[in-house]
Amino acid sequence: MFHSNYRIVLYRFLIVFRIIGDISLSESLLAWPGLTFLSDKHGKSRTIVFFPTRATTTRASTETGNNSKRVSDESSTENFVPPVNTNSTSTRNNNSVNNNAKKQRSQLADTNQPTPLGKWEYIRGNYVLRPSAFNNDPTESQPKAVLHFLGGAMIGAAPQITYRYLLERLAQENYLIVTTPFNLSFNQMQTCDEIIEKFERVAPTLAQQYGPLPVFGVGHSLGGLLQVLITSLFPDTPRAGNIIMSFNNKGVKESIPMFEELITPVFVSLADENSGLFTLFNGSWNSSTNTTDDTQAASSISSDPLNRVSGKSSLDGLNLILSLARTAVQGKLPSDELLKNVKQYVIPPSVASAIPSFLTFPVSIPDQMRSTLETLISPQVNAFKNAGILPTLDQLLNIVDQVPLLIQEVADGSRDFTPPPASLATAARRAYRARRTLLIQYENDAIDETDKLKEYLVESERIMRMKRPMIQMDVEVIKIDGGIFTHATPTIAPPLEWAERAENIVGNAAQERLLYAQVEQTVQEMVKWLDKVQI
Repeated sequence: MFHSNYRIVLYRFLIVFRIIGDISLSESLLAWPGLTFLSDKHGKSRTIVFFPTRATTTRASTETGNNSKRVSDESSTENFVPPVNTNSTSTRNNNSVNNNAKKQRSQLADTNQPTPLGKWEYIRGNYVLRPSAFNNDPTESQPKAVLHFLGGAMIGAAPQITYRYLLERLAQENYLIVTTPFNLSFNQMQTCDEIIEKFERVAPTLAQQYGPLPVFGVGHSLGGLLQVLITSLFPDTPRAGNIIMSFNNKGVKESIPMFEELITPVFVSLADENSGLFTLFNGSWNSSTNTTDDTQAASSISSDPLNRVSGKSSLDGLNLILSLARTAVQGKLPSDELLKNVKQYVIPPSVASAIPSFLTFPVSIPDQMRSTLETLISPQVNAFKNAGILPTLDQLLNIVDQVPLLIQEVADGSRDFTPPPASLATAARRAYRARRTLLIQYENDAIDETDKLKEYLVESERIMRMKRPMIQMDVEVIKIDGGIFTHATPTIAPPLEWAERAENIVGNAAQERLLYAQVEQTVQEMVKWLDKVQI
């Protein structure tokens, strides 16, 4: 009861303090070491301490253009934090990707309920790994902290697989793991917004079980960059600290060779409505004869990967291939609608009308035949599912599913990240709020920019101390041998269960033989730092 009243009084004090001194709530929290709990908007005490609620979360910007201008404005630091936005997500960013493609991106990961591997759980768009899964002692089930993990470009769509050893080892060290899959996008502000939205969905479930816990952001490569963005531009998403591995803030042209000269023309061509198989038969396709409005044309890439609508471009053909692949890895037979879409794409109407009906293949599977086929393949499907093969392929397919979305973004005019590298650097220098940060750098990593990030954060502390002299921001850098994989080091490891079996046979030599010694060292350094900052 005392703690509940204490939280209410403290929360009201901070609100008054904010009104008088024009101080944001997140900055006020910085002055209270170890304080990460909040109350809801009604003043009632809550146990959700490491996740802000949807009602209190401030989004970073109303438009990417305004945000870019705000970040690059060196004349003001007080007004740098973007204002609260009451508009819907779909109206915040309107200059890079069309609304239809953004809607597809936000819905793609939730179109089917995945089957988690091993001890993982899938909860409302997030993969969760509880320490209790590795500890049979109920007295040790309370986690030390929450680690919110974000993976790198592309592979961040399936972090529970691509970073499985790293995350399972951290859970084994009594940390509650929440990893949020995300799709790669040129609009990184939109990506952050979607990540936070998913993160907040899991908040009530975990908070009710575990109570007050600090949250640490953990990210690798692009995931680290997104954690920096979240900590800098989303002030109502507090962090007790961040762990950033292999930070990289290069622009698109620096990251992808020949992007403007080769990749862009190819992607634009693939998205062209006259680039598909229709062109081979029809020469060119008059879109006005088959498309009634822009909405119908935009729907050629459906948000449902199992039921994409066929179209006239090569991109639509790629979507159909991915739909068939998704159906196969889920152990299902293709739906009649999917078969119809494939037929319409492969055999355009101009050709189909000239083919006798008895020569065309059927576009539907009779119910009795479908039932018979499903019965026949059921034992094999169940065997592959129980072995984890089909679930693994199904979740890894999320990585490939990003390709059509990126092609569409380029075709819609995206040429660089939002915010651009210079603006992100300014944001980190002027608005980064995490009190404690661990930067992990792998030796011989040619694209690592950890040293630059350290400079940004040191300057951020200087600016913060000008406003809050008592604030101290600790930044620690650790260098680890990256081996032959350098930038990809955190992903190179077998599942924890396999690694433990190997170590039982050959001892610690298994780490060197299976090439995950550097990942294990990374885990140990992270745990050592986390234990130190939480004392």
